[in-house]
Amino acid sequence: METLEYTEKGKVITVLLEGSINITNVEQIEEQISALMGKKPKVVGLDCNELKYIDSSAIAVFVKLLKNSMTMGIKLIFFNLNSEIEQTFHVIKLSSFFKIMSKDQFDKEYGSGFVF
Repeated sequence: METLEYTEKGKVITVLLEGSINITNVEQIEEQISALMGKKPKVVGLDCNELKYIDSSAIAVFVKLLKNSMTMGIKLIFFNLNSEIEQTFHVIKLSSFFKIMSKDQFDKEYGSGFVF
């Protein structure tokens, strides 16, 4: 798997998730996002616009990343989800745990890089 693309702006790191996240690549993705969280941003935004598929291993890693982010005082935000993945989050009740928003909402709240 290739290195994840990301941008840093102030205290906000935005990560572009692409393609599929499944048992074959989930460990590498977890390691890369965890390393970015190690930079101690205030917010890690996961841009899911290009994410096409997730399996149960991806969901487990997302839960683990959420727990780690909460321990570190980092907001983990999923945004720009396609309808299928957003529906998956809602069906298995992940939307009650994860912060999910549109790209416009994310840009409005965190696009400046300044987080209070």
